[in-house]
Amino acid sequence: MKELTFKNIKNIARGRWGFIVAALAGDTINEAIERGANRHSVCPIHGGNKPFRIFKDFEETGGCICSQCGAFSDGFSFLQEMHHWTSGEALRNVASVLGIGNQSVTQVLPARKKSVATLIDEKEIEQRQQRVIKLWKEALPTTQKGTEPMIRYIYNRG
Repeated sequence: MKELTFKNIKNIARGRWGFIVAALAGDTINEAIERGANRHSVCPIHGGNKPFRIFKDFEETGGCICSQCGAFSDGFSFLQEMHHWTSGEALRNVASVLGIGNQSVTQVLPARKKSVATLIDEKEIEQRQQRVIKLWKEALPTTQKGTEPMIRYIYNRG
C-alpha cells in the first residue's frame, strides 16, 4: 500500500482528476467537465454567471480557474477551497476515492458560500464603502473627453 503523501497520491491521480473531482465535488463540477477545457461554466464554489473553467491539463492535474475565486493549480487546492478542507483532509479524501488507505471519504456537502459580512467586521465594511464613494466622486463623467476606452470596455462586457 502506498504511503499517503501528496507526491504519491498526485502521481496515482494523474490522468484521473475528472473522476476524482466529480466524485468529491458532486454535480456542481459536471457542467465544466462536460464543456471541456477553457469553456466557461458556472463556478462549483460560489455559483456565479459562468466565470469558471477547467485547464487543458485538467485530467492530469485537476487545475482550474474562476475569475472570482482564483486559480487552482491542482485538484487538491480546488477541493480544499470548495469544501474548506485542510490539506490533510483533501489528501485523505482523494486517496479514498482512489481506493488507497483505510480512510473513509468525508461526507461531501454543497460548498458553503462565503458572506462578506462573515469575513470582515462592520467597521471595515463602512471604511470600504467610504473609499468606494470617494473614488466614484473622483471618477470622470462618461461624457468627458478621454473616456472612450472605458466606454468601449463597458460596452464590450455587455
